[in-house]
Amino acid sequence: MPRAGLTESARMSYRELVPSRNLRDLVVCFWHHPGGSPASGARILPDGCIDLIWIDDRPPVIAGPMSVSIVPATPAGVDIIGVRLRPGAAATLLGVSARELLDQHVPLRDIWPRDRHQPWAEIAAEGDLSTRIETISSAMGSRLERVAQPDPFVADAARWIAAHPSQSVTALTRFAGLSERQVRRRFDDAIGYSPKKLQRILRLQRLLWLASLEHAAGRSLAGLSFAAGYADQPHMTREVVALAGVSPTQLLLGPDPASAVSVLFKTPPR
Repeated sequence: MPRAGLTESARMSYRELVPSRNLRDLVVCFWHHPGGSPASGARILPDGCIDLIWIDDRPPVIAGPMSVSIVPATPAGVDIIGVRLRPGAAATLLGVSARELLDQHVPLRDIWPRDRHQPWAEIAAEGDLSTRIETISSAMGSRLERVAQPDPFVADAARWIAAHPSQSVTALTRFAGLSERQVRRRFDDAIGYSPKKLQRILRLQRLLWLASLEHAAGRSLAGLSFAAGYADQPHMTREVVALAGVSPTQLLLGPDPASAVSVLFKTPPR
């Protein structure tokens, strides 16, 4: 299920769609991998997000927060539609701690009773792409009317972390007047890992985003590492290898360079 590391053929088939305005605080995008697409084995990188995915006419699956990259095999001809939720948004929508979903793919029916799950399972058979997206948007809107809003502290903190890749995350405790244990618990519940882990992941995403910009073509790896918030190039190298499983050169300058969830660094439109 594509997030990053798209090959040219995957880029031609995979596309992202802007969510309706009422969902933009919670949803990064809808995305679609159409049934006529070739097989792919694109590297997927951690991004702090949780996705809800429909594969062909099967019931939906939750792709939990990732801590390391994976390279799944997507067979040719498989139609996939997904919703990528912003960091901290999924736990409220799904009614389960994000920590329980860490590095997991879990059928939605495993966490919801049949009467709640069934309408979501039927979305895959709703018709064309536009109809399915409208149906999913409506189902999400109805669900959000019945649950509490996502933790505002975690949402604000995630945006702060994305905007301050080199700042100490202990500053969050001072800003919020919370203990480190309280901050960690709220992050575990809403995002699936600690503020420090999220910072490492969003710093990697920032690196990918910076490398994708037009003016970055002549920039050195050392320059990119500094701009992304790493202490130095060796620091970047260690982090990229740990999270992506490949070297920075392979990730950024190889034949299939990775792409970022760049919307994480922007304020949602109003």
